[in-house]
Amino acid sequence: MVAAAIFILSWGLRPFASDADAGSTLSYYLETGNNPSSHPVTAASAVATPSPTLSPAIYAALPGLNTVAVYPIASNGNVPSLVGNASISNPGGIGYWNGRIYVTNEATDSITVYPAGANGSVSPIVTIAGDKTRLGGPKAIAFDSAGNIYVANAAQDSGGHDSVTKYAAGSSGDVAPVAEITGAATKLSSPSGLTVDSSGNIYVANEGSNNGGLDSITVYAAGSIGNAAPSKVISGAATLLDRPGGVAVDAKGNIYATSFGAEGNSSVSILVYSKDGGGNVAPSTSIDGDCAVLSCPGAIALDASANIYVTNPGNIASGDESVAVFTHDTVVPGYTGQCLTPAYNIFGPKTGIEQPFGIAVDSTGGIYVANQDADSVVVFQTGDNGNVAPTARIATDNEIFAPAGVAVDPSGKIYVANGNADRHVSNSVTIYAPGSNAATAPVASIGWNYSGTDKADINGPFAVAVDKQGKIYVANQTDGYNFDGSITVYSAGSTGNVAPIAKISGTKTEDKTGLKTPNGLAVDAANKLYVLNEFGEQAGSITIYSAGASGNIPPEGTIAGGHTKLQSPAGMALDASGNIYVTNDGGANSVTIYAAGSKGDVAPKATIAGSKTGLATPRGIAIDSKGNIYVANASDGVVTDEGADDDDSGQKAPATITVYPPGSNGDVAPIATITGPLTSLQHPEGIAIGLANLTQGPPQNLAAYDWSIAASPNLADKPPAKELVERFMLSVETSVAGKAGPVVGAQKLRSYRFANLRHNGFMSMVAETGSDSASSCSDPHGWTFCSVYIVDKTSTGFEVYKTLGSIDGSGNVPLGIQNLGHDGNLELIVSQTFTSIPRQCRAIWPAIYAWRGSGYSNVSEDFKDFYRIQLDATKGLIANLPPTGPSYDQRDKECLQAQMARFERVLGSPNAGIEAAIAATNSKDPMKIPFGIWDLMGIHTPEARQYLNSLHSSPDPNIKAVLRQLAYPGAQEMVKAASEFVRLR
Repeated sequence: MVAAAIFILSWGLRPFASDADAGSTLSYYLETGNNPSSHPVTAASAVATPSPTLSPAIYAALPGLNTVAVYPIASNGNVPSLVGNASISNPGGIGYWNGRIYVTNEATDSITVYPAGANGSVSPIVTIAGDKTRLGGPKAIAFDSAGNIYVANAAQDSGGHDSVTKYAAGSSGDVAPVAEITGAATKLSSPSGLTVDSSGNIYVANEGSNNGGLDSITVYAAGSIGNAAPSKVISGAATLLDRPGGVAVDAKGNIYATSFGAEGNSSVSILVYSKDGGGNVAPSTSIDGDCAVLSCPGAIALDASANIYVTNPGNIASGDESVAVFTHDTVVPGYTGQCLTPAYNIFGPKTGIEQPFGIAVDSTGGIYVANQDADSVVVFQTGDNGNVAPTARIATDNEIFAPAGVAVDPSGKIYVANGNADRHVSNSVTIYAPGSNAATAPVASIGWNYSGTDKADINGPFAVAVDKQGKIYVANQTDGYNFDGSITVYSAGSTGNVAPIAKISGTKTEDKTGLKTPNGLAVDAANKLYVLNEFGEQAGSITIYSAGASGNIPPEGTIAGGHTKLQSPAGMALDASGNIYVTNDGGANSVTIYAAGSKGDVAPKATIAGSKTGLATPRGIAIDSKGNIYVANASDGVVTDEGADDDDSGQKAPATITVYPPGSNGDVAPIATITGPLTSLQHPEGIAIGLANLTQGPPQNLAAYDWSIAASPNLADKPPAKELVERFMLSVETSVAGKAGPVVGAQKLRSYRFANLRHNGFMSMVAETGSDSASSCSDPHGWTFCSVYIVDKTSTGFEVYKTLGSIDGSGNVPLGIQNLGHDGNLELIVSQTFTSIPRQCRAIWPAIYAWRGSGYSNVSEDFKDFYRIQLDATKGLIANLPPTGPSYDQRDKECLQAQMARFERVLGSPNAGIEAAIAATNSKDPMKIPFGIWDLMGIHTPEARQYLNSLHSSPDPNIKAVLRQLAYPGAQEMVKAASEFVRLR
């Protein structure tokens, strides 16, 4: 607030004695140019996710992706799964561009892309992979101003070629690069870091010493292609480069790099080279790694304010992995080896940081970290510090392996049979809480725990079912007599390495069960058990067992024979009436339906088959409560225990889920088809219908919210929790620190509101921040230093504006967001102090701001009626001093009179208050001299300017001191910051 600025201009040379004198810190800023920001040590906690609301959904087991996909029951087309597979595998680099996160995956030579607000086990919205891409050991990723994608590939160690590949903006799939830099002349050598400046120049950090080469930074001109020589090389002993892990460039062209530490310089971790430096050149600036607690500096990133973000993969055994942030105002240009501790240091078990080898920062200070060991991306906000949980984590951590079967009980619990793929058997059933539609740990798991005797007796599980009492049935394919299979049954609530309460299986000498590679299970209302067998004397069978069956017993009924039209059956389900539905993938591509109670060589009552059906290698099948039929079609190939595709026809059409209405028969077209890249469908096996949490929880990062006008109920009417906004604003304040005056102390969020200020389709957030003091920012006797931010989310990113002042209510001034013109447009009223008498009073001006196309302009002159009301109210206050009003006394009179005069000037009396202001400058009380000078500065008439000019020849030392401080370079910036909204981004 201006009050603090006025206070320092009068008393800035006095020692900083107390909170009441906080303004003197600003005097230090004006005199030295140093930013005295103190950074808080904690951040607000993430907002808790609300209890899920469960609705019907489709569950599909995807063995190739180690996950279960979930879709709303009415899904159709290319719809995203509520649960996906992050497909992050040994990530090396990460980048942010236009609301998307790009991750390079070294293990799969791919780039996977996620929305910035992603959280949990989400599938990528874009994947770049394939032979055409020429990706090989991708280590780092960067973007030019047009969004073209650049990737540093360290493929030399694996027999390939080190390179930088460039892809057109928006590339997807197996796409060839539009340019590639590779060859001996490039001097690329195990590239580990990459960035592109605003002119398109490409900067690469090379860990050459890893393979006998030279550690270096190579720079390539925009448009470089092929075996192009670098335009600049930074390398040699003087550079102090040693296994540089990352490179970044600021707006001035300075080059930043991390360095592991050469012998004799082991403590140097962050190196900065001037724009014009090249060759064996010493860094112009560097940061000591010991002071910074960086044992193994990795990737580096800069935000728009040149704050420095560094990963510290550290030592796994010592657990010192971290992300360090150095604010730009703490780094002294031209000083090498400076001993700095990070302004923020994110580390500890809650962070989820594990071998962080990539880092990126978005426009509001969101920090994205790629964890190589954890195959994950964790997201923080600038300002997070210490052992703080991330706002989001993208990973697949559901403990599912090669799922073949899935079932959902009436309460919504999810049961997954973790079967076999490529001969690897996990032999377990994992159980998840209702509504578990993100990467989540199971609430229970049945199976051997790799210690002691295997009691659970699960062997190659392929299907799972649950009866109405909660008993769990598992079909085991690699168990029993001659490995023909078995059925194990577990009591409700089972978990761990528990023995089954029943088991249907042959003995070592004979088998009466009729089981032959069971791959489907169902339980009817009477708890009869139906088992689908893939093989048998004919082309498969259905064996039926009485409730409670156990041991080597024959089925009470069997459906098998030539009339059944069973042909390598793959999935089975029952409807509410007991009708039996079976998918046949052995070339038949059909669904055969048998009447309830069927036995023997019985013909189906209906068959769905034909070119219109869309059936293509049908596997899983499920029936909803209305009788609709859902089929998982693995036409893209099915993973089996033999490691081969069951699809002998060679057809590789996309996998689908097709839906048919009740009573379907013949060559019927589906009423819905789920397919497409967003669905995550790949080799689907089992399928089930059950309850799922279809309502995604709110993002844990305010930047990920939809700020559009259409979403206003989520913001204006129901704003996010204060903890979430506080974390976001801490990130904003840090990323723009120093651009509109200093931050004095830790700025806390005091209030916030969302409103349609710009009429551009997006909401704006108005936030007031200040010290932790309990006093109001608008208290005429208080000295709380407060700021008002406007944060706008536009179609191209975030814009941030700031002024000094308050939107708290005070006295008769109705502050905040109002429609003063009654024209549908909103104005923002900010309480700003324009002059004061220290320790006595402040003269407060309610300034009116509105969006005018290119910024927030002061439109006070347009609302004279508003100021007439304020003038009358102020006159009433003066007339009643004292004793009316507990917060007003004679100390306020001079400030209220100055306030009244300013209202009169807006209403048509340009010299109102000039005599009182001149008298104050001639006062014998040194406190009143700056009060008069600042008041005169707000009187824009020739008489006021003439008098102000005459003060320069005054012999009064107090007047000279005020004028001298006004002449400081930072003074005008402070005046600007205290009298208008300054755009910071």
